Amino acid sequence: MENFYFAIGNRNMLVTNDDSQLSAKDLEIISGLSKPLDTFTEERNGISVINISEDFSHANYKWVPIRSQFAAMGYDDCFQLSRAKALIEWRKSTKFCGSCGTAL
Repeated sequence: MENFYFAIGNRNMLVTNDDSQLSAKDLEIISGLSKPLDTFTEERNGISVINISEDFSHANYKWVPIRSQFAAMGYDDCFQLSRAKALIEWRKSTKFCGSCGTAL
């Protein structure tokens, strides 16, 4: 299974300056240089994600609108990116368990 690595802000994501998707090494570098708001890995679907402020800047990376990436990506890439963004939003907005009400 292919692994996918995303650094996502609000409506934008980081890519390398040559428009390539991020690698595990890139995610490690970005995490070390920024203060991630959230970090998670979903091994079953092969995605690793960091949620960072769009104030982050680095010479090797650039911010691009997430929506613009869908036209250039294949189906699997689009699915993984959509899932990563949805999980970030879910993790930001869900503070309590839907079954028992326990704080998450």
